[in-house]
Amino acid sequence: MTRLRVVVADDLPQVRTALCDLLATDPAIEVVGTASDATEVIAQCAALTPDVVVMDVKMPGGGITATRTIRGRHPETRVVAFSAYEDRSSVLEMLGAGATGYVTKGSPPAEIIAAVRQAGQGLSMLSPMASAELVQELGTRLRLDERHAADRRRGVERIEAAIDGDLRMVFQPIVDLSSGRLAGVEALARFGGQPPQTPDVWFAEAAQLGLGSPLERAAFGAALPALDRLPEGAYLSVNLSPAVVMEPGFWDDVPPSALGRLVLELTEHAAIHDYQRLRDVLAPLRARGMRLAVDDAGAGFASLRHILLLDADLIKIDITLIRDLHVDRARRAMTSALITFATETRAMVIAEGIEQADELASLRALGAAFGQGYLIARPASLDELDLGAGPLLPAVSHRPANGSSGAAGATDARRHLDGHGATVGDAVIVLALDGVEETIDTDGRDADDAVRDAFSTTLRNGIRGSDSCGPSGDETVVAVLPATPVASAITAMQRLAERWHAERPSAITFSAGVATVDQRGYDIAVAAAEDALRRVKAAGGDRIEAAGWLPRVGGR
Repeated sequence: MTRLRVVVADDLPQVRTALCDLLATDPAIEVVGTASDATEVIAQCAALTPDVVVMDVKMPGGGITATRTIRGRHPETRVVAFSAYEDRSSVLEMLGAGATGYVTKGSPPAEIIAAVRQAGQGLSMLSPMASAELVQELGTRLRLDERHAADRRRGVERIEAAIDGDLRMVFQPIVDLSSGRLAGVEALARFGGQPPQTPDVWFAEAAQLGLGSPLERAAFGAALPALDRLPEGAYLSVNLSPAVVMEPGFWDDVPPSALGRLVLELTEHAAIHDYQRLRDVLAPLRARGMRLAVDDAGAGFASLRHILLLDADLIKIDITLIRDLHVDRARRAMTSALITFATETRAMVIAEGIEQADELASLRALGAAFGQGYLIARPASLDELDLGAGPLLPAVSHRPANGSSGAAGATDARRHLDGHGATVGDAVIVLALDGVEETIDTDGRDADDAVRDAFSTTLRNGIRGSDSCGPSGDETVVAVLPATPVASAITAMQRLAERWHAERPSAITFSAGVATVDQRGYDIAVAAAEDALRRVKAAGGDRIEAAGWLPRVGGR
């Protein structure tokens, strides 16, 4: 008769001896080794390959860890848990680790021997006390599973109802903080049903249930028709996760003409695992005019990483920085740093969550271009919002309540194109359309006016609140970009050209000359930019010239 080869593992010598003596009374069992800790018993199994290990649950190194290791390396070796503990967690953890039996140290000798013999035959055995605990635990878990399954079914039904149309879109205006004019609106989803939950909870639950993409698609589809009802030049900002943005075919049904008025917001909470792939997906969309915004800037590290790696057009400063900005030096410093960063990278800043007049004044003083929040307008349906009634900002002084002037004086002065506020280091750009004469000859003066109005709208939407622009003669426009290097000004004009071609694909392009204000003053810079523009026009147009550099800007 082949005897069962057994290793006994327990940290207490007297227990090991007693257990070995007990097992020796059965002629079918042979104890081939003993161990006092997890490392030793793992080594014993590697050397001896026993049929059964009687394992102390609480031995040094962990009986659960040793069981999991042994069962992984030697599937033919069975483990019987041997413990003074009968609690449910110990039973379930050992069984989960691979033990085939569980007996307590106070069990009758016959029960211990039976557990070893049954384990050797591939059968399971639990002590009566452990069995009772296990049955109770399994019953509890089954009830919890049923409850979770019911909750899941209800969640799926709620979200599927929302996808099928039981959601509505509201819109919050985004305004130019210098003029109060409408720049765009952010589309926000709202849900009914019980219990009431915030939109972020809805989207998080949908993602957990595997319905995140369908719900985002439904919200995007419900928001897109708003473009037809927005004032001319206003954009629609939509929130999408990177995963949905990169889904094959997602953008196929978006009209190309809509891209020039769309802003895509990526949130701090959206994980991006492959920045290069996302950039590749966004590149053709941005080339056709769509702009990219990074949401929740300042709320965490992820948003800063998004800004650095995605070359965002807009940076939305999170409400956590805007709240009490006028009395909190740290918040003001961080906001100022983000605005400075945006200036250097030619992005535009949108301050979120403006709720106090003093916050608005401080943001103006710091040079923030755009803003949104309850002080300006609460989210509402387009029917409830009066978007064509003129400036949306309340009458608020440009000077913050704490008396700090920030950059307000210089910023306000720079908005005047007589040059009195321009300072050394500002960029001056003189722009002119190409091909307008042919349009007049073909389509008449009204078509010329329409083209010029459209270009003015594109230009206003493409510059920051701290920038300024206006007519300079009958055929040209001049723009002043504060504290902007020539290379950055050229990049800004390249983006503007891409947006112009995306919004109005035609033979009409534009040219520009760029100069920097130096110690000789604003008028000299304008003259230099005009001279550069003349050279560009003479060379055929559709170019920017600065310091002898003539890059193509129109992609034609």
